[in-house]
Amino acid sequence: MIPLHGNPPPSPPCVQLLPAYQGVDLDALELQRVLFGLFVSYKDSPLPVRFDRVMQVGDAGGLQSPLSFGGFGAITRHMGRLTAAVEDTLAADAAGAPSLSRAGLSRVNPYQANLRAAWLFQASMRPPVRKGAWSDDFVSKVLVATFEVMEKEGEAVMLPFLQDTLRADGLVATIGGLMLAKPLVAAEILLRLGPLPLADWFFHFAAMLVGSIVGSEQSRALLKAAAPALPAGTRYAADRAVEGWQYGSGLDYVPPASPSVMQPEALARAKRATAAARAFTPTGSVPTAQLRS
Repeated sequence: MIPLHGNPPPSPPCVQLLPAYQGVDLDALELQRVLFGLFVSYKDSPLPVRFDRVMQVGDAGGLQSPLSFGGFGAITRHMGRLTAAVEDTLAADAAGAPSLSRAGLSRVNPYQANLRAAWLFQASMRPPVRKGAWSDDFVSKVLVATFEVMEKEGEAVMLPFLQDTLRADGLVATIGGLMLAKPLVAAEILLRLGPLPLADWFFHFAAMLVGSIVGSEQSRALLKAAAPALPAGTRYAADRAVEGWQYGSGLDYVPPASPSVMQPEALARAKRATAAARAFTPTGSVPTAQLRS
């Protein structure tokens, strides 16, 4: 709050002490903008349950894709699933099944292939620790090329990706389109990542294909019909397994009832920003000494 009259308020202690930090006057400082962002993500997601009767959610459960959401956004996609799963867990425990044990709770957040497959995208879009290992514009090239392909493929490919729901069909369309439209970018990605991450990704992608069958609508309908004849523990385990494969293959995605329409002004502004981003050339990093001053 700024007073309308009287003497100006004294400078905060940090401003008073800053010139003495390295013996530099405030007027001699050259301010530089430093932009960065970080949230924790885990390659081995979801994280395993460690204790009986304790279940992690959100960041603690590692449900977020390493590509996009963190914090509360990590569980928005899973909110309905988690709510039903917790109710089933309590009901199964009341019926005598050990669903609140460490093993039982692990079924609530089982292996999800698309979370693991998303790691390859994250690995191709994060700068390496060693400066200079990648060109300054590599990450921008990957992002621009990938989104150009998804835009061409349409909302059926773009929207699930933006909603953190990787699907096998969308991955095939995106990666195949990238190889055809931007073969040099695709080749550079393969060279930078190396064979081991690619082999790991193919394993999880194959699991997504399997999950597309196990977690399909037909499989869920069959399980629902057979559920009344199953013991409580078996029914609980089967529900969680099929549900895990459903979400792990992106089959939980529900397309919008009507296509989204972007206002012309917003679309024009976005295209101008995209053109500016493509034309941007990094000028180099700020020297450490300058940052410390």
